[in-house]
Amino acid sequence: MSAVYQKRKYILFIVYICLFMVSVFFYQGPWYELILTFAQVVLVPIITLQIIRSHKLTPYWIIASIIGVLSVTCLSVTSSTSLDLVFAGVYLLYTTVTALIGLERLLSRGNRYIEEGIIDWAFIYLPIGGMWYFAHVGEIQTGFSPIITWMTSIHFHYAAFLLLIFTGLVGRVHKTMVYKIAATFIGLAPIWVAIGISVSRLLELFSVMFYLIGIGFLFTHILKTTFPKKYQKMLVLFSIGSLFFSLSWSLLYAVARVGFGTEISIATMILFHGITNCLCFGLVGILSWLVSFPRQRFMSPTFQKSHVTGGLPVVVPIEAGLHPSGLVDDFSTFKLSNCPDVIKDFYENTSQYSLFSSVRWNYLFYPLALCWHVISKKFQQLHLPVISTRQEMTGEISSVSKQLDGREKPRVWSRAIKGEKIFQAIYSIYEDNAGVNYMSISLPLPFCTMMGILSVHSEDLRESIKITSSSDDQTGVYLFVKGYRVTLPLSENFLIRKVDEQSLKAIHHMKIFGLPFLTIHYDIYKK
Repeated sequence: MSAVYQKRKYILFIVYICLFMVSVFFYQGPWYELILTFAQVVLVPIITLQIIRSHKLTPYWIIASIIGVLSVTCLSVTSSTSLDLVFAGVYLLYTTVTALIGLERLLSRGNRYIEEGIIDWAFIYLPIGGMWYFAHVGEIQTGFSPIITWMTSIHFHYAAFLLLIFTGLVGRVHKTMVYKIAATFIGLAPIWVAIGISVSRLLELFSVMFYLIGIGFLFTHILKTTFPKKYQKMLVLFSIGSLFFSLSWSLLYAVARVGFGTEISIATMILFHGITNCLCFGLVGILSWLVSFPRQRFMSPTFQKSHVTGGLPVVVPIEAGLHPSGLVDDFSTFKLSNCPDVIKDFYENTSQYSLFSSVRWNYLFYPLALCWHVISKKFQQLHLPVISTRQEMTGEISSVSKQLDGREKPRVWSRAIKGEKIFQAIYSIYEDNAGVNYMSISLPLPFCTMMGILSVHSEDLRESIKITSSSDDQTGVYLFVKGYRVTLPLSENFLIRKVDEQSLKAIHHMKIFGLPFLTIHYDIYKK
């Protein structure tokens, strides 16, 4: 991190703290409302700034945060005015900007790295706290008392936002199966609490238990985790442990609400639950991570995207008269330890082979496949059969202009069944900074482009190779819309196996959100 950024960051920290001190000295409301103000003005912006320090939207967020924090300060130091809803609305807008950054991070990275996903969901949850705050300031009827409305806003600032942020940071330090269980419970808990408050007191009770289970797993994981500094680990444990303690009061409160035990008053809840969250969990938690802030493991892909998009139907511009014989010029560029000659020959002389395919949809996705079959016929792209009958797939390879596509030696493989186009993919090779080569496959779609970055591995014992989208940060399936990258929740794996010196078998598996939805079997013969 640059020295200039460090200086600006600490200046912003001082601004946030000074604005909170102004709120404390000139506060016009009940003292306990400062618990929420502390989170809004100090805790949330400080930890958010640490996380998004290199994000492209950070300059805009800084402006929004200063205006949002100023608005909360104005609400704190003035009595009720006609501008209260305006100030609360500005704060809500600031939390929405934060959520947009979380959404952008989530879409660009995809569903890999659970610790980063938990942080993204913290950002996305924050505007819910902003909406409850807006309702509290505006005295909007929510079906709950004003104090419950205010406490719900506190919940989404502390137990939703800050807890998820801290959980994500723990995962950056060390990640195990226990951590993944904890992160799953904690990530889903805010939704269950919101549903429980709205639907059923019994469900609210179970949602608090959901929180406690997740925090218990997280605490256990932290005990076995090595931190850069020992006292940082003690601070993190104290912070998470104090939240477990304060949520235990919430559990007793929820138990009393369903008719068991002694009812706990709101004043007692504020005294123990609120102050513990504010100082022991929130403040100590922030200080613990400022000791040593972990960096994310995810490295953003650096591959060159294809500039070719489609229309209705998809038409790929080709260089007339230029027909490469294969999908790659030299398959040895992938530096495989052992690759059967027939597989190498297939990729270098693809046009000399015949393909027979059998498409099998998962029955759960078959209704969607039927709908997509009707739509894709107009696109002439990804127009896969909906029956599993074995059919010959004919094809032609043509060159595509590098100036139009933007990648090295692009060539399109157009495939058809019974003369009807089903697939148009533009193949190229991408080499990363470490000298590792990947298949870069582009599928032009109407006004956008879908790309698969696939790594190639040899499977020595089976005389086969594996081509996958799930090996490292570079690989994946992406959608580009006007230059903006979205990582799709798709994964694909090819297993290509030698049968003999003249034939191959291949299986193409595709999953969405980890669920298998499509398998294509290929029989490949040399003509």
